Amino acid sequence: MTTLDSLTDGSPRWAAVLERLTSIWRAAGLTLLWCLSCLPVVTAGAATVALVAVARDDVRGRERPVFRSYLHYLRENFRMGTVLLVLGVAPPVALFLTWNLRDVPAIWPVWMLALIGTAAALPLTVHGFPLAAHSRHRSVRDFYRASVLLTLTCPGATLIGLALITISAVAVAVWPGTLLLLAYPVARALFVTFRSAFEKTSRLGRQREGTSHGTH
Repeated sequence: MTTLDSLTDGSPRWAAVLERLTSIWRAAGLTLLWCLSCLPVVTAGAATVALVAVARDDVRGRERPVFRSYLHYLRENFRMGTVLLVLGVAPPVALFLTWNLRDVPAIWPVWMLALIGTAAALPLTVHGFPLAAHSRHRSVRDFYRASVLLTLTCPGATLIGLALITISAVAVAVWPGTLLLLAYPVARALFVTFRSAFEKTSRLGRQREGTSHGTH
């Protein structure tokens, strides 16, 4: 059997190089899966949650086969990912599309609703996909409450997350090819940024569920 030591002659330097190359190929394969999963558009939300979930496993040292684990998370998070896509992405997109038409009387109410919706959806836009990948909430209402709580208790991390998303969106708008380079690093960075807050939220969620079950 070929081992890493036999390929590298026991050299720590070559072992580190091969490990880095393996990580790059893993990230490339995961990004390709994510891009293919986003093609139907309606699946983009679940695909993004699955991307962050696999990145989370990598950060925590729990790597599993990319294809199998990605499909598992894609199926598991399809409902919540779709909700995130509608609630977290639709208002900003509507705001962008109506921005230049906001002075038109017939469009102004739509623009105002999009503006209010974007402000209300901001917690989901920043925290939604990493939170869905890292914790389970029983209802959309509980999920949104957790996103708002993270926004209020972690303003610095929220700004970092918002900056990452904004910079990535601008880069992709200028050159769409950057999507292939940024998808996995941004997903990993979002999880790392909010990791401690997510774990605290997960513990609170489990405690709440335990209390709820105990009262029935």
